[in-house]
Amino acid sequence: MKKIIKKGIQSLRRVVLYLRLSKEDLEKDSPEERSESIKNQELMLRKYAEEQGWTIVGVYDDEDFSGSDRDRPNFNKMIKECEAGNVDIVLVKTQARFARDMTLIDLYVHNKFKEWGVRFFTYIEHIDNNKKETKKTSQIIAMTDEWYLEDTSENIRATLRAKKEDGLFTGSFAPYGYLKDPDDKNHLIIDPVASEVVKKIFELYNSGWGYYKIISYLDDARIPSPLDYKKMNGSKIHSPSMEIRGNISSISKKGNYIITNTIENNEKSSVINIYSIGMLTESNSIGEKVPNYVDLYVRRLDNGLKIFTSSVFCEKLTLQNLDIDNNEIWKELNVGDIIPKDTLYILVKIDEIRRLNNVKYELEASIRYNNKYPKFQYETYTIFDQDLDVDIFTRYEKKPGWCNRTLAEILRNECYIGNIVQGKFKNISYKDNRKQRISKEDWIVVENTHEPIIEKSLWYSVQDRIISKARVDCNCNVVNPFNRKIYCSVCGKRFEKSPCRECNADYLVCSDRRTRWTNCDNRGGTRLDILQKYILDQINGFISKFKDDKILDNLNKNMIDKVMFDDKIIALKKELNDNENEIILKDKYFQQLYEDRFNQIISEKQYITLSQRYNEDVNKLQERQKKIKYELDILYSKQAKLKNTTDLFKKYEKLDSLTIEVVNEWIDKIYIGEKNPANPLGREVKIVWNF
Repeated sequence: MKKIIKKGIQSLRRVVLYLRLSKEDLEKDSPEERSESIKNQELMLRKYAEEQGWTIVGVYDDEDFSGSDRDRPNFNKMIKECEAGNVDIVLVKTQARFARDMTLIDLYVHNKFKEWGVRFFTYIEHIDNNKKETKKTSQIIAMTDEWYLEDTSENIRATLRAKKEDGLFTGSFAPYGYLKDPDDKNHLIIDPVASEVVKKIFELYNSGWGYYKIISYLDDARIPSPLDYKKMNGSKIHSPSMEIRGNISSISKKGNYIITNTIENNEKSSVINIYSIGMLTESNSIGEKVPNYVDLYVRRLDNGLKIFTSSVFCEKLTLQNLDIDNNEIWKELNVGDIIPKDTLYILVKIDEIRRLNNVKYELEASIRYNNKYPKFQYETYTIFDQDLDVDIFTRYEKKPGWCNRTLAEILRNECYIGNIVQGKFKNISYKDNRKQRISKEDWIVVENTHEPIIEKSLWYSVQDRIISKARVDCNCNVVNPFNRKIYCSVCGKRFEKSPCRECNADYLVCSDRRTRWTNCDNRGGTRLDILQKYILDQINGFISKFKDDKILDNLNKNMIDKVMFDDKIIALKKELNDNENEIILKDKYFQQLYEDRFNQIISEKQYITLSQRYNEDVNKLQERQKKIKYELDILYSKQAKLKNTTDLFKKYEKLDSLTIEVVNEWIDKIYIGEKNPANPLGREVKIVWNF
């Protein structure tokens, strides 16, 4: 009987090997050592499979993936092969390499594999799902592995939260415009290139540009989006949604595309002096020019790579006729260069590829013609002076572009004024990496942790415009510079624009007209063009009056504080202090409430009712605290800006027109009152200046 069982087991011969790097492996110093770890696992399992007389039909490995991750790409490929009936045995070094999740172990090892007729075997622990006596061992190991993962996850979360509360940056990638400090990975330093783009975005938006216009400007200037910029600089940022949408089989239609060419060395030693010949082509043959409506750029080159182009036709390029040193035939290009229109061949020279490694170079293709397109593919081949196991493959993806959401995130990010905001999301659990949004009041905000890119005055000005939701005039594509600046001095409501078809002019009227003037008697309109001229004359009058530096130097800066800011700041600070004291009193009250419930002085029902009331009161106070702090920040920002009044008056010689930027710099609010023939506008007008 024993012989029959042994013979039955030996008849199962199709085996797959599954390999995974552990955390200790990932902490090794170099890619070679990590590759060696995977290779050692494979050699060990191959030797064992050969000793058993099994035929290896597949090798699957995953790097940088946790044992609890269910989205491991090669793991899932292996599972599909098992389900399809193409595998008899799954062989792994240890059960932890297969999974550190009790649910996964139970699902596959003890259920699905048996259902599919797949034997699971571990080399070290000798777990065999065909043997009942090893099932408990498997379950105990799975349980201890899961405990290890859970404890590790909790410790990591606690450590990360402590770092965040100390103002240390814990993100994997620095926000656009910043870099991780090479001397301290938890500190941010300004990226000299991307920071200028951030400044430009803030300036354009503050001057009245909308998202669409800013995006068009950035695209026309060929400024890479944040995601694209990170990728161009070698970042391994991974976006699953982008992978799904971005990867394509060829290039077509209008837009920008990235062509990534990878040359992979499968030899056990380094290879040198390799040449890659390629070209974007419609006919699948190299040696033809691309159409005029397609632009090609050199996007990125790995270290040790050089790129050349040639417009001289050759039947077949080989090492014998490849005259790379001939400058009349081959022209060397740099990253960012456009590939000439008469190009027939693109050549990349590779000095060396280390063993079990690869090198990459990227091109960018831009299709401008808006019609039906043929499908373009990048045909390529490699040439070298010996018989080597070297592969080359090409991947296409749509270039990540600027979008409204990206601009909105940049314009709202406090990081650019020197604050770190973290803890916006959390993983559902250590087993589930999906993100859960955390309510804003629970975000971790630490101020002044790094050098700001944007001045607070500009940042708050932008936030005011975002809140105001300034609309673009559909007729002239221009934002009203007085948007949310003009108010009724009678009822306090905003004035809004109302076109008059008879006189072909725009008027401003109190928004109470919507309710048929039920709350306001300030009826009648004010012509927008006349108001603009009036304000323009007032500003130019100030510029002319205070143009003399001596007069500006004699302005009493303390009066600015006293008249415009001191009373408001003192009032807000007092309210802030009163709220803090009120919260302290309520906390003491709640403590007493808890003790009364514990001592049975009050009932459970009374305790619940009073607790709910306490929570509501404290939440209102805390919400008001945040608003007060925000208002104080705005006041401090304006105060600092207006103390430097000299710069404001020196900035302009004379204004010819009003823009949102100018109005925001000079004016806080405008109040329009009832009719007054003595005023040039025919109405009472009060301007609250920013100085």
